[in-house]
This record gives sequence, structure tokens and C-alpha cells, in this order.
Amino acid sequence: YNNLQGGLSAFIQTDYRQLIRIPEEICEKFSAPLIGSGMAVATPLFNYAGANLNLKGKRIGIVGIGGLGHLAIQFASAMGAETYAISRSGDKRLFCEELGAQIFINSTDPDRMATLTEKLDYLLICAPTDKINDYAGLLRPDGLTHIVNNPLLSDSINSSNLQLQDMLEYAAEKNIKPLIEEFTFQTANEAIGKIRDGSIRFRAVVKNDLL
Repeated sequence: YNNLQGGLSAFIQTDYRQLIRIPEEICEKFSAPLIGSGMAVATPLFNYAGANLNLKGKRIGIVGIGGLGHLAIQFASAMGAETYAISRSGDKRLFCEELGAQIFINSTDPDRMATLTEKLDYLLICAPTDKINDYAGLLRPDGLTHIVNNPLLSDSINSSNLQLQDMLEYAAEKNIKPLIEEFTFQTANEAIGKIRDGSIRFRAVVKNDLL
């Protein structure tokens, strides 16, 4: 949204049919990251799980534990999947386990990667990478891959308002929250700087302090 459409306004007036109800359990500061990043990872997982949102018995691999991946772990784990967090950063193990991952794999360790050969049912790639083939061997025969946020090879799903509403209600029920850093308009340049240098963890949320 731009300013004329209400993106920087305190209030807007619009057709109610264009609106999504945000559950009371979701704090306002978490809503935008969930609507963006949360929907990007929840939609493919919801579609794979089916109407009952049940992934019990499925081995789900999440590649890239950043703004998208840390939410993907929470959704997959909440749906009962055996969740594998796959990252180049070995120091993220405890963080991933706290999010709900049962297994952490350092992708720079070939021996650890070999333990996953043809083991996963579903692979959700949440990190830009030009080495997709490095992960293909982790899937069992007929396993599925979904790629999010890849500038060279990407797959995206356009979600409906109903799916968005379902995702928010599921996030509220399962207490799924994005990791954010809060800023104001007066400190927005700091947020932009952290996004550019990759140090933001994991989404910047700006609150209007000019009204």
C-alpha cells in the first residue's frame, strides 16, 4: 500500500469485503509479518497437509532459517510433522529446536547431510540459493519440493482471502509468532540499514510515532 491507500495512515475507510479479521490473540505488531512471510510458507504446507492440516508421520525439511524459515518451522511443527531445520549456520541449532524442529542439519557438513539422503517427504526451500541440486537428494522417491524467495528459480502461490484468514486463525491457535525488531518512523533509516546488511532478525516492524 502507498500513503494514498492508507498504508501510512492511522485509519482508513474501505469496503469490508476487502478486509481480513485479525484474531485478538495476535498482537498488532506481529500481524504484518504473518500476513506476508507467514502466508508465504503456510500456504504450501497447508496445501500439502490437506484439509485437516495434519502432517503427522511426514518428514518435512526447512532450508534456510531466516525470516521465512523460522515461521515455516513453527507451522510444520504445529501440524505434527517431524521437522528438520537445514541451515549453513551451525549456531542456529538451539534456536531451531526452540521453534519446534526435532532435527538440525548443518548443510556445510557433508556427513550430516548424508544422513538425510532420500529421507524427506517434503522440502521447503526458504533461502535464495543457486544450488538446488544439493538438496534434491534429500527427498525420498516421489517427494515434493516447494521453493520460496528464490531469485533464480522460484515457485509462488497466490493465496485467497479465505486462506489468509485460515492462516491467521491457525497462527493464533498455535501461538505462532514471527521474530521481529521494532522501529519508529524516526528510526526507520536504522531499520533499512539492518535490512541491507542482513543483520535484521528477522522482520522490521515500523510503528507510526508521528501522529
